[in-house]
Amino acid sequence: MSLTARQTADLKVMALEGAKNANIALALGVTVEDVHAARSRLGYTIEKAFEMKTSPCGCCGAPAPDDEDHFYELLNGENTYFCERCKLTVDYVNSFDTEDC
Repeated sequence: MSLTARQTADLKVMALEGAKNANIALALGVTVEDVHAARSRLGYTIEKAFEMKTSPCGCCGAPAPDDEDHFYELLNGENTYFCERCKLTVDYVNSFDTEDC
């Protein structure tokens, strides 16, 4: 089964929080096998997630990877990292061309 973008974002956040595969599966409404396969495919295995360097998300406080893909400069000039959930939302909002509004 293929996870949606939202399910994938949720899985990544829960993996960084140290959630068990069974709990992630229950929260996402998928099987444990789907979670295991997705974690392997995404590189968020238990071992790798444990070793990832994270910072609190500048929006919601969940663990956010300390990497270039999750780094944002806020409108007030402050720099922060966003977790997968908040990154998904910000990227969606930024996908609209506001000059035409």
